[in-house]
Amino acid sequence: MNENIVFPYKPKRKIVVFGQREAWCKVIKPCLIDVEIICHKNSNKNYDSIIEKADVVWVHSEMSHSFFNKINKTTKKYNKQLLYLRGRGGKNSAEQIYLFEEKGEYINYLTN
Repeated sequence: MNENIVFPYKPKRKIVVFGQREAWCKVIKPCLIDVEIICHKNSNKNYDSIIEKADVVWVHSEMSHSFFNKINKTTKKYNKQLLYLRGRGGKNSAEQIYLFEEKGEYINYLTN
């Protein structure tokens, strides 16, 4: 983890994060203030209104294809930016969001 980043962090934009397991969600939630964190166990809900209000949507790669496809379809419907988190740790994911929001740093692991 980057030692210059201090958590909790409050982004300037409205962010929604779709995550993986409950343990991951428990770690990332206290790191990010005013960020909607949605765990994979709630994958059957309708998230249209949450995504519609967001400025950017992040997804963790470790989720079912059907859940990802549902999120992807909805982000396209509302023309929202969809970004991917890489790595396993909740703190690592929070750091990626911080670096993108504050420094514009983003590595799309799907293409690198």
